[in-house]
Amino acid sequence: MTLTDKIILVNGGANGIGAATALECAARGATVIVADRDAVNGAATAAKIGAPFIGVDVTDEPSVQAMYAQIAARYGKLNVVLHTAGILKGAFVPLEDFSAATWHQVVDVNTFGSFLCAKHAGRC
Repeated sequence: MTLTDKIILVNGGANGIGAATALECAARGATVIVADRDAVNGAATAAKIGAPFIGVDVTDEPSVQAMYAQIAARYGKLNVVLHTAGILKGAFVPLEDFSAATWHQVVDVNTFGSFLCAKHAGRC
């Protein structure tokens, strides 16, 4: 499948599934934007495909809004958002030892971050 003429944002594009997704979309002809809070690895992924990198904290609404503002200013539109930002912490910790702080961190990134990215995607 070709993705030529598609502008695709990959949130969480610094590592793992996000980085692999960004590379695959670019290989299929898409214009890819890599976004992540990990600037070092995010910029490295972006450099591999000649894509821009945007630093973003998906748990921070002004940061998400600023990301979409940059995309709108540069491209005027966005065809696809692939939200792969996520963390896995405490997966093998017994429930009685699982801290509330870790729970909130996981929910903030994995759920609230998804909400914020979807909420503001329509502004592009």
